Amino acid sequence: MPMQNDTQNTTGTGVWIQGVLGDIATTMIVGALAMRRGLTSTAGMVTELPPMNKLGLAPVEQLVFGGIDIKRTTLKESAAAIQRNSRTFSAETLDAVSSTIESIETNIVSDRDFTWRLRTPHDNPTPLSDIVEHMRGHLRDFRDRHGLDHVIVVNLSSAEPRAPISEAHQRLDAFSVAVAADRKDLLTPS
Repeated sequence: MPMQNDTQNTTGTGVWIQGVLGDIATTMIVGALAMRRGLTSTAGMVTELPPMNKLGLAPVEQLVFGGIDIKRTTLKESAAAIQRNSRTFSAETLDAVSSTIESIETNIVSDRDFTWRLRTPHDNPTPLSDIVEHMRGHLRDFRDRHGLDHVIVVNLSSAEPRAPISEAHQRLDAFSVAVAADRKDLLTPS
């Protein structure tokens, strides 16, 4: 049964989205909020269909959204642009969930340190070890602020080039060595 309000829960499962201000992430968030309010059905939602509906996954009502992006905009502005340009969801739906969208803004971090080019990795002078620790801090803060049982990280940062596959992608110890050595030429921000 969908919730009839649009407040963020204070316990449950966190969904931390890399690229949270992009079209896919924003549409996903607006859709989840619309489901909570009963404004749209769950038809076509894979987790509502057999056999997935038997797995005991967190219902949409228990999801708390947050994330990080390099864009300097807001979730509300991103949602308005999607509605205006593609009409993926109606203006009425967006209006109905706007107060929750505004509350989610406090869970979104805009951070340009999470970007670099593989060909010119040292354009960003912040060491990878600092970037990783900074990200851990964002995730801990999000989890602790909302008293979350779990945080799932979803990568929707689709605009970056792929790094060449190396040993750093196959073993955690090799990944840790690449981070310590600031090998931005081997690793992508997401």
